[in-house]
Amino acid sequence: MRHEAADLAAARWQLWFEDSFDRHAPRQIEASGVGLRRGLAQLWARHLGETVQEDGRLGFSRFNLWWSQPEISIEIAGDRRGQQRLRQWVRDSPAAPELLLLIAAAHERLLLEDRESELTALAATAANYTEFIARLSELVA
Repeated sequence: MRHEAADLAAARWQLWFEDSFDRHAPRQIEASGVGLRRGLAQLWARHLGETVQEDGRLGFSRFNLWWSQPEISIEIAGDRRGQQRLRQWVRDSPAAPELLLLIAAAHERLLLEDRESELTALAATAANYTEFIARLSELVA
């Protein structure tokens, strides 16, 4: 997938919510905006805060980001242990908004390279938070 930085900054998105417990509840738009990285940060914040449980299981809240052009639905998948660690690191970080933006920047880069599932694997295999941040920073540099 080939996109210019300006395209990504101008990308329109919608964050959709689905309650997988209540199958009769309609899907709904939780947020919308411009800038793919901002949308991905919103997706990660909701996924880690509402979908991933403390024990690593997935709860009933599901989120996806609809990227209007090129009509792509983005969901967070991948290593559950990595998702659990990311949840903990974001929750415990005094700089959670900045951490979410860094995660979103890495997700954006990996998405464009069709390697987005590597992000949760990176969190799962990092020795600790410091190593994860260093590896993530290298990825987005």
